[in-house]
Amino acid sequence: MKLSYILATCDRYEIIGETLESLNGIEGINRDNFELLIIDQSFNNKTYDILQSFDFKFEVLYFHSIKKGLSYSRNTGINFSTGDYITFVDDDALYDKKIYETFVGLSKSNLDMYSGSVRVPHSLDFTQYSQLHEKSKIDMYNFISAITSISIFIKRSFINEKNLRFDEEFGLGAKFSSCEELDLVYHMLMEGATGLYEPELIVYHENPGRYSPEKTYLYSLGHGAFCKKLLLTRVEGEYFPILYTIKKIAKLVLRFPLSIIKSGYHPISYSKGFLKGYTGYKGKL
Repeated sequence: MKLSYILATCDRYEIIGETLESLNGIEGINRDNFELLIIDQSFNNKTYDILQSFDFKFEVLYFHSIKKGLSYSRNTGINFSTGDYITFVDDDALYDKKIYETFVGLSKSNLDMYSGSVRVPHSLDFTQYSQLHEKSKIDMYNFISAITSISIFIKRSFINEKNLRFDEEFGLGAKFSSCEELDLVYHMLMEGATGLYEPELIVYHENPGRYSPEKTYLYSLGHGAFCKKLLLTRVEGEYFPILYTIKKIAKLVLRFPLSIIKSGYHPISYSKGFLKGYTGYKGKL
């Protein structure tokens, strides 16, 4: 069983070392069963210089990309990967030492994707990224809660056979700054993918803090565009796109009174971003 880890990064050389140490500390990995593909969008060699200081126990493939965009970089990594399953690394995430052994045990069921939990570093507390705490089948009704981009493992042969990749209009650095992983998994499920959420498959990441109005706006662009894409590509008899869009609009409306009694919400920024994303997404020409 070979795993391909894909790490897209841009000018994060000051913090990436801890992530690399964490990956290098995963038990049971070697050059035959593990590879790390790094797509560096920085306009300098500082990340590359840090890589030179590591004695990796697995193969590392380094790409210096002049084009920015999280989805573009991840697609580049997918195209050059050779693992049976692909997963994605944040340059500020840490990895449980047993994650490879845990995954190998899970993969014997030969599903098309697996998802794990995101926990607070040096703790077993769930972060806000992980909304499910119990082992569950991944389906159209729960995938929004069951996946995060840094804890999902995707069978490479499945997405190659179905010709699926991240939509490069979505994700950090693109026109619509979020929802790229939701879009990919949704289309996997529409193609008949099977999946399992296992909370004991653990990735560590700090809990997100309160978003600024600017970050809220950028984040909501993706939500609006994703809803529009769902509706434009909906097949007859599939009701998830309609229900999801109604839910997002209802939450948008509720943010206004909620913001009066609870700090940390920026309803005007979210509403502007959502509407801009919804009206701005035109689909594939």
